[in-house]
Amino acid sequence: MEQYDPDMVISVEERIRLKEERYYELLRRKSIIDTLDISKHKKRKLLRDLYRSPFSNRLSKAIVETNFEEDSH
Repeated sequence: MEQYDPDMVISVEERIRLKEERYYELLRRKSIIDTLDISKHKKRKLLRDLYRSPFSNRLSKAIVETNFEEDSH
């Protein structure tokens, strides 16, 4: 593919950087979930969402609410 359209191919360094960014974002979201004052059952659901579908509505809502609470204090 690189020989046909080199602009479409991401370099190895760029792929590694993007992978590291995704990993650190996952760790950040996990730490947010760990600090929430919610039941273990709900935490398990959020962690499952984090690993299976990181853009789920339930996970997004929990993170947005947490960020909003941090900003308001």
